[in-house]
Amino acid sequence: MSEKYLIGNWVSFVQQIQHLVSRGYGEFCLIKYPEKKAEKFLKIDRKLIDKYDANLNKDKSYYNKKRKLCNFKFLRWNDVGIILKTKGDVKDGIIVDDVFLSVKKKKIQVHVGETMTLNIGYDGKGAVTVFIDNESFKIVKATAASYIDSSEYNKAINTFNNLNGLPSWGGIVSQKIKMKDHLVKKMKKQLPQEKVYVFSKKMIINTKRTAVKVF
Repeated sequence: MSEKYLIGNWVSFVQQIQHLVSRGYGEFCLIKYPEKKAEKFLKIDRKLIDKYDANLNKDKSYYNKKRKLCNFKFLRWNDVGIILKTKGDVKDGIIVDDVFLSVKKKKIQVHVGETMTLNIGYDGKGAVTVFIDNESFKIVKATAASYIDSSEYNKAINTFNNLNGLPSWGGIVSQKIKMKDHLVKKMKKQLPQEKVYVFSKKMIINTKRTAVKVF
């Protein structure tokens, strides 16, 4: 195998997928490995990598691109694997019998916790970024809003600030801005302006993201 593909944590996994999609790997096939076959995961990896001639080095990938052939990349984190594909003709000998979806039509979903799912896809400006999945976003928003309704403002603030545990990809930052605006509007209906100002200042939106080492 020409390149490493096993990733030890979800942050690196999501980051690497976002990186590859932004560099032309615009089609994907997600694979959920059965837990009962954990001892066979490496064999499944090798089978998929060999099947799609995936993870070629830069020279071979460039050669395929010049010949207008597609390239494949394979990554795995725990029991979640993903095959990514570029545009181009499929090289002779490779049979694509898995379903590949376009990232432009469907975001890539990665479950990173019991109640948190992240989506990798395009924003309104055509950039590839990472978002909190709509359902996960609604849960956090509703939880924080319910604390405001019961006048538990510090709990609402803590619920919101917990989102800073997620890396600050552009899509997530824009979502946090929208959520903060919503929560501040709710506070304005219940509190004097000076109180709202104090609480809103405690709602922090981290905008700086440091790339992590993948392999």
